[in-house]
Amino acid sequence: MSRFIIQNFKKWDFFAVDLEEAIQSRRYTNICIGGGRGSAKSKGLRMIAYRYCRKLPNLKVLMLRRTYVELAENHIEAAVGEQDRIGGKYSSYRLRFERTGSVLRFGHCHEDKDWAPYVGAEFDLVIYDQIESFTEQQ
Repeated sequence: MSRFIIQNFKKWDFFAVDLEEAIQSRRYTNICIGGGRGSAKSKGLRMIAYRYCRKLPNLKVLMLRRTYVELAENHIEAAVGEQDRIGGKYSSYRLRFERTGSVLRFGHCHEDKDWAPYVGAEFDLVIYDQIESFTEQQ
């Protein structure tokens, strides 16, 4: 899988880097993962969310996909199957980690107005899966 970092949204600097190193260094506020179809990018994003939810107390993570169908097929179904193994419990678009009190919330923004419920909500980490499919407003 190819890994890329976007350092600054005004100036797009792409370069290969070890993903674990990029996350641990905390030098980057925006991390994008690239790769071909079937290269486990969505699973990798979910694993990053799981890792931090299991490690940090009361973390609030929002994972977004453009449509509900994509969200269900790429994340919700997998999260339901992985919940026992990772120490979480799925219910109503949320995967709760009882040991840490952290929550991974799943959401979608099919229409431009669908971003409204997330305005004002506080999240420590927001993960866009397939960010190129979102509109600029979203």
